[in-house]
Amino acid sequence: MENARLITAEKERILREAYDEADLYLEQSRNKVARLIDNSEITQKSIKMAEEIIAKAEHTAQEIRRDADEYADGVLSHMEIILKRGLEAISQGREELRDSIFKESL
Repeated sequence: MENARLITAEKERILREAYDEADLYLEQSRNKVARLIDNSEITQKSIKMAEEIIAKAEHTAQEIRRDADEYADGVLSHMEIILKRGLEAISQGREELRDSIFKESL
């Protein structure tokens, strides 16, 4: 009977050690997987791709802003020409009006 208890105790000790070792191995495996995911080629490629997408988006946004500025400058330039012509017509009309008033006063 004593021999059976010793065998049972030894069995339980071996099982505890096996479970402890399995838990340790599982924890180490989880840590290794986490490190591999962080350092994986897929992660690195994803980061590089994201950086390229951001750089392209920034470049495209800069081009759009430049094109918008050029368009606005063109519109303002055209408006300036029209306004100058209008101002010249107003000045000429006022000059003619003054001449007419002057001639009538003589």
